[in-house]
Amino acid sequence: MASIRKKNGKYQVRVSWYDDQNKRRFKTKTFVKKSEATSYANELEVLKSKDFISADSSMPFTEYFWNWFETYKEPSVSDRTKLTYKQAYNALNSHLGKTAIENIDRRKYQMFITNYGKHHAKSTVSKYNSLIHACVKDAIYDGVISKDFVQNTSLVFNKKKTRIIDYLSIDEMNHLVDHILKTKNANFTSKYMVLLAIYTGARLGELQALTWKDINFNFRTISITKSWHEGLQEFKDTKNESSKRVIRVNESVLNVLKELKVKNKNMIFKNQYNTI
Repeated sequence: MASIRKKNGKYQVRVSWYDDQNKRRFKTKTFVKKSEATSYANELEVLKSKDFISADSSMPFTEYFWNWFETYKEPSVSDRTKLTYKQAYNALNSHLGKTAIENIDRRKYQMFITNYGKHHAKSTVSKYNSLIHACVKDAIYDGVISKDFVQNTSLVFNKKKTRIIDYLSIDEMNHLVDHILKTKNANFTSKYMVLLAIYTGARLGELQALTWKDINFNFRTISITKSWHEGLQEFKDTKNESSKRVIRVNESVLNVLKELKVKNKNMIFKNQYNTI
């Protein structure tokens, strides 16, 4: 059973258990109110009865977050996505420091979001909050903590730093297509790339990585199977498996792309300077 004892006017909860290596582990936490201590002790006993208790709860949350990323996410994400996780880690580290994951409650997390959000755009705050929430949910599943301190917190962000996306209307899109068709030059492939982006919705890296083998002129399809690493100038995998897809396009677009085939024998969008 978890023990509760009064020490220096506060209530200390202590529980012990044996881990998978049969090593005895201890978890201790102090509360101001006895009711809080009792509630925590009961939660630990429930987790203990299910062999669902962890020693990681005393680990700083920033450290836990990065360990979680390396274990569950890093093997399957792109370098660009890894950078996003690193930035989220830096944000946590600058605001929460060495605070143990078990000592973070909804109030402390809301203070983090509020302080960080004052100087950052909505998209940034929302993205980091989503990554952190995924980590917290796994921590609950693994028995590291018992409560979701991210749930029901409010996003705070700087409206001045938040970009308003203004999408093109159908008329504007048609005007852009007409302009591209009138001004395109096979020596400069960027306008061809923009045209294909309009008709396929493909990401920039996916378009850059296209080769002529990816296009089936008979069936009028384009296969997205890879992406392009701008820094290393080499192919890389797509963002995820679901990003690999076959897109049907109209014949007129393919006929425009054929203008590039005379100059580029492999990669579609290499320009006269041999860059993409």
